[in-house]
Amino acid sequence: MKRVLFKTFLICLATVLAFSAVLTSCSDEGDTQTETAPTDINGIFSVFDGTDCPKIVYASSSTADISSLRAKVAFAMKSAFGVTPVMEVDTKSDADEAVPEILIGNTNRSESDYESNATANDAHYFVGVSGNKLVINGSSGYMLEKAVEYFISECMPQDKVSEFFFDAEKNHLEIISDFTDPRWKLERIPCYKGERINYSSSVYDAGSLASRYGEKDAKSSKLVAITNTNGSEFDAYLKRLSEYGFKEQSRETLDGNVYVTMERGEECVYTYFLANTFRVNVIYEVGATSATEVSTPLTETVDEGAVIYQYGLNMDPSSVENSGAVGYVNCGMFYVVKLADNSLIVIDGGSKTQMNAIGDEQAPHEEINEFLHEITGTPNGEKITIACWFLTHGHDDHASGFPEFISKHKADYDLKSVCANLPQFFSDTSISNAIKSLFTMYPNCKEIKLHTGQKLQFADVTMQVLYTHEDSVSLGGVSSAANGDFNSTSTVVKLTADGISMLVLGDATSTNESFIVDNYSDSTLKCDILQVAHHGFNSLPALYEKTEAEFAFIPQSYGYFAEPPAGAEPAHIAGINGVTQSLKSLVDDDKIFFAGNRSYTVGLAYRNGAITVVKAPDRQHGLS
Repeated sequence: MKRVLFKTFLICLATVLAFSAVLTSCSDEGDTQTETAPTDINGIFSVFDGTDCPKIVYASSSTADISSLRAKVAFAMKSAFGVTPVMEVDTKSDADEAVPEILIGNTNRSESDYESNATANDAHYFVGVSGNKLVINGSSGYMLEKAVEYFISECMPQDKVSEFFFDAEKNHLEIISDFTDPRWKLERIPCYKGERINYSSSVYDAGSLASRYGEKDAKSSKLVAITNTNGSEFDAYLKRLSEYGFKEQSRETLDGNVYVTMERGEECVYTYFLANTFRVNVIYEVGATSATEVSTPLTETVDEGAVIYQYGLNMDPSSVENSGAVGYVNCGMFYVVKLADNSLIVIDGGSKTQMNAIGDEQAPHEEINEFLHEITGTPNGEKITIACWFLTHGHDDHASGFPEFISKHKADYDLKSVCANLPQFFSDTSISNAIKSLFTMYPNCKEIKLHTGQKLQFADVTMQVLYTHEDSVSLGGVSSAANGDFNSTSTVVKLTADGISMLVLGDATSTNESFIVDNYSDSTLKCDILQVAHHGFNSLPALYEKTEAEFAFIPQSYGYFAEPPAGAEPAHIAGINGVTQSLKSLVDDDKIFFAGNRSYTVGLAYRNGAITVVKAPDRQHGLS
């Protein structure tokens, strides 16, 4: 497509042929240049002649949401003229220079092309008359959106008029200098620069918020990875973003890594530099919630400090053949942190089946409700505050249990926030609907899509994100989990209170382990409580050794772990053997706790820089 350099504001007028030119610049778009377009084209285009509007012809393919853009143009014209124009895809009819048309995007009409002396690194758009056509076009999907915005806001009359003309002398052509790069795929924000850098060859769709899980929309996070960069180039990019109107909202540093949130209106860029691996991730979001918005700092102390419980879900300790029976599975994970202000953090929550009753037994969800009332000392009829539901990943045995539980006891709880990072490529309708139901039950519930490096505060507990699936994205723009082990999408966090810490791994795999070991110091990885990954099935010796943990939680039944049943997966058996070897050299036997089956709930309290066991089962702990 030929392009044109520009900057004369086109002002359209109603009724008679009176035109006034207004020069403008994009104050939030950095270095913007404009000039009056050449006038070797027809002079006046009749947008509305008192009876009808020209047909809107739109491109059959585009990087922009053409459907939305043409609808916006049509609505604006309906508002201005009281007439809705006919809309038609460009491939439906042959080009005809004699027919007046409004062209949106790079249509098959030659008039959609426009000349420009812009370089390959410039972004630009055009609104103006060419021959018998009114052209609205841009160098990218984003620039086409800006062209439509300009046409609607600057060209259309504010009140209904009987006729309306567009003068070609007022054609508007605008260029943003040095905005992009032929390799740069995040077209809405300026490109990252560096001497030896490599970009992702395509944008990674990192998924949307939990309440929109599985839905592709403009609010889905978009990521580009950069390698072979350095701290100076990263700092220069932050400055570059600020020149385009983004303002720094937060900054965290850890082991030489730098994590920064920058916002411009609803637009958010979350970007971070990894010092050991010379990598930068740039994530673009719309309408993102900040860590500060979700955090609930300590304002009232009810207890001495946090207590973390490994809750004993229903598990089958002996037979994988029975693992599909209602209420019994050989996995599932449920942790509850009671905070100093008596609110709770819930981590995962098991599967929906683990909430159901078997025979005449009391329903597990009733037992959980009684347990949460007991540990908080909350009388029946009073609400318990859940400050945060942290979901490690989207597998059923982690994601479906809590929504099932809360749906049966919603009057007893006030859910303040959901914290998760679910990838776009995983779509389980039942889980997605279960998660979405939380926001129907609690319309004021906040949510955040977690990113590596973010730090959230819930009363006396700090949650620092060490890994999300975004860290496994290759330079091809593909997550290693997309066609591999979905467990590697587990978000890894470190919880800290009163100098005591716990590493929450979910179902982390060697993919998580490699990233974490490569990018964090031994002091960061050191923790007091280790949640063993994937129910004891994943051996992560390098990571486990660095934790130097004093206590270990294994979200699995002792029976299955100690004596895997006939038919157990060979990978599970190998993982159990590896985990056993790591734990025997790391943790004392009486400080290893299994989730067991129902009654084997363990509680560890954070008190004055030490851990106190406040609740322990009579059996099923330790490796022997």
